[in-house]
Formats: sequence, structure tokens, C-alpha cells
Amino acid sequence: MLLLLVLNSYLVEVLNFSALVTVHPEVKNWTKYARFEDKHGFIVNARKVYERATEFFGEEQIDVNLYLAFAKFEEKQKEYDRVRVIYKYALDRIPKQQAHQLINNYIVFERNFGDRRGIEDVIISKRRFHYEEEVKANPHNKGSWFDYLRLYGATPMWTRFEMCTNEPSPTFPPILKENTGGATFTCGSITLSTRS
Repeated sequence: MLLLLVLNSYLVEVLNFSALVTVHPEVKNWTKYARFEDKHGFIVNARKVYERATEFFGEEQIDVNLYLAFAKFEEKQKEYDRVRVIYKYALDRIPKQQAHQLINNYIVFERNFGDRRGIEDVIISKRRFHYEEEVKANPHNKGSWFDYLRLYGATPMWTRFEMCTNEPSPTFPPILKENTGGATFTCGSITLSTRS
């Protein structure tokens, strides 16, 4: 009888949360719903709530807090590969000016649970974001461009390719193109030309 009452109470709360995220679809309500499921030991249900939330918000309304909560949940479950996927997915989609907390949490995660390559990848990503912001703010600042280019020189070849194309490859891409008038460096939407 007591088990039936507990189960009934749980089901009522699930229905309440389902209604809440339908009527008030805010990130904080989705995370409360997922935490409720987690608190009651329904890990698979909690994961599904986070997944539904990421689908609901899509790439147009992406929110850092949702991905931070989702990553923390997966870290608690000791699903470290899932945590990496969440961070990488979010970092590829969240505007750089909003990604600072995400990068910092990712660095802490890799320091605690990652290997040397994982830590280096995160630190390189953080530097890359910083240099890209500097170059966008002042495209004529040669110091920022050279710092940005030096980052490529200190980066393993597979990472350099991924930074420019977001595609894994064992070969180095032709990012520095020689021509008679100088050299042009292109990465993403940023281009540096050494033509005079």
C-alpha cells in the first residue's frame, strides 16, 4: 500500500513537470525536471529529459546553463565520454562570447578526469577563442594575428585541421597558401593576407 502511494506521488510529480515544461519551457524548469528524476534514481529518465530539452531548444535558442547542467549530470554518473561530447557539442554551437563558463568547466573536468591530450585540446580551444575575439575586434592588430598563428605552430597537426574544418583528419590542411603577392591564412571566417 505504501509503495502504491509513493509510486502515485511520483507519477503525479512527473505529470506536473511535463506540464510545466510544456507551459513554461524555460531551461530552469527542464533542469528541475531532470534533477527530480535523478533524485528519485531514474537516471535513464533524467538523461531523456536533458536530451528532450536540447532537442526542444535546438541550435536557435541554445543555452549554456542547459549544457552545464547536462554535463554535470553525466559527470555524476561517471559517463566521462558523454560529458566530453556534451561540452564539444555545446562549444561548437554556442557563441564565443557566451562560452567562457563552458570552457572553464570543461577545463576543470579534463583536469579531474582527462588525459594530457584532452587537457591540451581544451586549453588550445580556450586560447583559440581568445585570439579569434581579439582578431575580430581589431583585424589590423598584427600582434593578435601572430599569437593566433603561433597557436597553430604549437598545436598538433590533427588538432590544427580540426580547428579549421571541424573535421577529423590525420593530414595537415593547406591553411597557408603562397602566392606571388604574399601569403593568405584562412581559418573559418577569419582571413589574414600578407600582401603589401
